[in-house]
Amino acid sequence: MGRIVTIYQTLKDKGNPDEVINKGPFECKWNNAWLGKGYYFWEILIDSAHWWGNAHLGGNYIICKAQYNFDDAKIFDLSNGNPQHNLEFEGIINELTKKGFLKKHNTTVSRVFNFVRTHIPSFKIYEATRAYSPNAIGEKFKEFQRRINYENDKKMYLDLRPAVQICLYSKTSLNFRNYQIIYPKHYIEEGVF
Repeated sequence: MGRIVTIYQTLKDKGNPDEVINKGPFECKWNNAWLGKGYYFWEILIDSAHWWGNAHLGGNYIICKAQYNFDDAKIFDLSNGNPQHNLEFEGIINELTKKGFLKKHNTTVSRVFNFVRTHIPSFKIYEATRAYSPNAIGEKFKEFQRRINYENDKKMYLDLRPAVQICLYSKTSLNFRNYQIIYPKHYIEEGVF
């Protein structure tokens, strides 16, 4: 069954909390969604969800909380949780580039995943992808960073609140459940739910 992981989805607040609860979670529709097509969540640390709402939604956002069951066999893990997957992904990129499917000057993680998920049958065993983006939360949003340097006067640091995303490939991936609005509080306090 795997450990239970709490996740957060950040959405633009359109004043439609009933629709959010009844139809959520919502699939990312961006052409260059970082990990390809799917349902995006921030893992464990709600700070990442608030950062996204401030940085990308202008501070007008809803956060929904949910849970999933962590399963190593069903997650392609690029968050350094499984370094073998990082090596496999690098190999896929090299092979696709060599065969002419990707061009180095415009290759993105999203393009690779969109190709892999539709053209490589062995990848169908996965229900989600996890990734950590160490520089996602930039200097403009320092209030969401928690870092400590390994050495004084060096750029390397330990990220105490890493921005780990999971992209679920479907609404039922990894026993997804318990989707509910937790921010802003007025939706809860006004008795909407």
